[in-house]
Parts: sequence; structure tokens; C-alpha cells
Amino acid sequence: MGRIMKHYKAVQMYTVRDYLRDFFKESLAKISAMGYDAIQGGYRHGMEVEEYVDILNGYGLKELHAGGRLDGDLSPIFKQAKAFGVTEVGIGSIPDELQASYEGFKKYAAQLNEIGKRLFEGGGLSVNYHNHALEFASFGGTNGMDILFEETDPKYVHFTLDTHWVTCGGQSPSKWIRRAEGRMPYVHFKDYAINAGKAEYLEGVSKRFAEVGQGNIDWEDVVSACRDINISAYIVEQDFCQGSPFDSLKISFDKLVALGL
Repeated sequence: MGRIMKHYKAVQMYTVRDYLRDFFKESLAKISAMGYDAIQGGYRHGMEVEEYVDILNGYGLKELHAGGRLDGDLSPIFKQAKAFGVTEVGIGSIPDELQASYEGFKKYAAQLNEIGKRLFEGGGLSVNYHNHALEFASFGGTNGMDILFEETDPKYVHFTLDTHWVTCGGQSPSKWIRRAEGRMPYVHFKDYAINAGKAEYLEGVSKRFAEVGQGNIDWEDVVSACRDINISAYIVEQDFCQGSPFDSLKISFDKLVALGL
């Protein structure tokens, strides 16, 4: 097993997106009070970067990635990364027009390499790709995620694998986590649950997003894999919650602690 390093327990702020416009500071206070020590994706464009960092510092929180437009002037991203003390630049998904073919994924891999090279050479940064389930579509025995892994340079392109979406894609989260060794500083934790009761038709079993430990993912196996590759941040994300997202975040946090994180 790999050496266990200091790590962050973090919240992907998409989870509480409905509260950020009017209750930004109140949301940060609740997240901090639960015990989380970092967030991802909380920077609001239009706010001065220095002001944002000062606010986070007041709640004992750290921002884990920089972000913004990657097709032009990169100086705002370099400024964010320096202020946040990070080297990862997050990117959410492959463009719609490239999702449906082998050639589309190959083209996007080349684009990621180009973007990543600019970020690395300009400021020592890496582009960091977050998957959903669509990347596991098969193209003649090779899926889209295979293409992104194999066709991108590990020096320039990193990944934040999402446990729910890997499971939704019919794959093993722990297998993919281990495959990403050396190019995956962060992981997204959300569970994969099946709704109770018979669906409208037999094959139509409906799944849902769930708090960590409230679904079907083998978390002991996942955590073992994360430790093997020295994950530095465990980021809880829940796209939709059945009740308050803050209640869901607390349930997930308690499970992280129970898992020894």
C-alpha cells in the first residue's frame, strides 16, 4: 500500500449551487463547521481573487482548483492558481459535438494536450478532466475514457475520477483510480444508489445520486485504491439531494471519517 499523505476533505460547490448567490458566506460557514477543510469550484467570477481567498481563509477553507476560459488569454487562470496555491485547472466535460465517436474523443485528447502544454509551460499547471458516464461509451472495444487516458500526456493532462459516474458507466472505480496513478491528485466521492420499488418497465431500474455510504459502491475498496496512489483531496459531490444538500454533506463527511479519512 502506498504512503498515506495529508489530504483534504472537500466539497464540490455544485452540490450547494442554489445557495451561492444569496448565502455564499453562510454556506461556507456550514461547510467549515461540518469539518471540511477545502472546497472546489467556489470562485465566483467578478469577485476579486484576493477577496475570495480572504473569505475562504476566514472559514479555514482552501480552494482546490483554478478555472475559466481555456481558449484565449490564460493570465486570469494563472492569477487564480497562484492566489489559491494550486496547480490543477478544472475542466468539466468533453464538448457535445465530440462525444459520439472515436474520432471525436481522439480530437479532444489532442486539444487537452495542447491546452495542458500551454498551462504547463506558462505556469507549471495541469489541465484536470472530470468524467461523467458518457466517456465509457464503447467504440469497437475501446471506450472514450481509454482514449483520453492513452492519447494524452500525463505531464499535461490529469484526471479527477468520479466514483458515481464510473460506476454508472459499468466500470470499477478502484480499477480506474489505480490506473490514474501519477496523474490524479483528487477524487470525487458520491455514491450510486438504486431507487426502491419496481420501475415502469423491468429494465428501467432508476438510479440516483446518494451520500457516501448510502448506496452500492464498495467504499473500502475505493479508499484502498485512493491510498495506494496517494490521493491528496477527497471531494464530496452530490448533483441532486433528496433533502437539504447540507444534510447530505454531513452524512457523507461522517462516512469519510468512519472510513479513516
